[in-house]
Amino acid sequence: MSTDRRQLRVGFSIWPYGRHLSSWRLPEVPIDGEFNASFYRRSVETCERGLFDYYFIGSALASAVEPAARVGDNAGVSTAREATRRGISDRLFKPDALTTAAWLAGYSEHIGLVPTINSSYADPYDTARQTATLDHFTGGRVGINVVAGRSDEAAHNYGLDKHLSNEERFDRADEWTEVLRGLWDSWEPDWFVGDKEAGVFFDPSKAHALDHEGRFFRVAGPMNVPASPQRHVPLVHAGTSERSFEYGARYADIRFIPFDGDQKAYYADQKARAAAFGRDPEQYFLMPGITFYAAESDAEAHALFRRVHEASLKPYDAVALGKTLGAELDGIDGSTKVTDAVDVAALGERAQVVERAFHGYGDDGITLAELDRFVGNGPMLQPPVVGSGASIADWLEQQLEERTLDGVVVMPPFLPDALDSFVDLVVPELQRRGVYRTSYETHTLREHFGLPLPENRHAA
Repeated sequence: MSTDRRQLRVGFSIWPYGRHLSSWRLPEVPIDGEFNASFYRRSVETCERGLFDYYFIGSALASAVEPAARVGDNAGVSTAREATRRGISDRLFKPDALTTAAWLAGYSEHIGLVPTINSSYADPYDTARQTATLDHFTGGRVGINVVAGRSDEAAHNYGLDKHLSNEERFDRADEWTEVLRGLWDSWEPDWFVGDKEAGVFFDPSKAHALDHEGRFFRVAGPMNVPASPQRHVPLVHAGTSERSFEYGARYADIRFIPFDGDQKAYYADQKARAAAFGRDPEQYFLMPGITFYAAESDAEAHALFRRVHEASLKPYDAVALGKTLGAELDGIDGSTKVTDAVDVAALGERAQVVERAFHGYGDDGITLAELDRFVGNGPMLQPPVVGSGASIADWLEQQLEERTLDGVVVMPPFLPDALDSFVDLVVPELQRRGVYRTSYETHTLREHFGLPLPENRHAA
């Protein structure tokens, strides 16, 4: 599609039931989402119908629930009701992300596939081989979301007493990434000769050992998988620490960002960090995760938002809500209107929480209990955007033009219907505005984002 306008990038983040923590209770939501092959297949097919850039698959290396036999029956979480109240019903189980991406590859043709890999535990040689192999088999559609982790529970599953400190895990992530890049460059792209008459299969001068010896890894190389279509698969990263900012600016092609506070300043800062590493900031894509509630009209979308939040099992907690708002609510009944209980204008930055709830419900007359359900059932750094297809497209177009983002990661409140609504109602509006593709004109994930093919260090 030929256009002079900046193009919105769109990814999708798969959650087994949707982003809302109580969405599994909705009648239209499959209860077996985590390991339902048809559910995953339908979701990737819907994303391709919506011409998304990539399909993101999160991961976890430990269960969110401690077995009762280990912590005691009274301390463990043994019921779906309690698990949901504590916000972990969507993290009881987690399919392996790389395996899931490989399976989805067979049911997709264009969309990028981005599994999550934890650099604190993954071996770089294994990761390089696995991703290069899958990049070959998909024709260049693979990326990886690099996380450094922070869970002691994960450490226990890998023979460690506790997880690495923030500095150590990013020291390891830096070295891990450099090893990946070195292994991906093991073979120059023109290694293959294939001259049957001369009896020359390949040019051995095009293979290169790595011979890496560092603080965390010793890797000889070369990798026994040749250069893949993208050579280096694109990297995605998220995080809020200074080391995370540094890692992203140095290595990542896409940054999964929060959407909170002064977005223009955050956007400019992250771009400047990339430029400081000698990179083109226009090739460092900043994409927040957003929960969209789309419907035929604004009124229907707000009614949908209310219905989803009414599925919550969370009891009203005046003390906890008061701490969130920085207000004294102890003893105030949940049926009290928010505006009767607190001076929203006096909340300072915390007023944003209330304003987001007002937007979601479409009503500034909501009760404290309704606000508490909103606060307790979705990360506040991923705000809801609620409205008709045209209203949501207006919001996206404005954010793109104001340079608060380069794209969004769609995190539907529930699946599959909320994803269908985004594709059927929002995507056509974005296309009419000329800020979104009308067909796939590229094949690899790099090409979707206009990222250049990296030079092989040895060929250069």
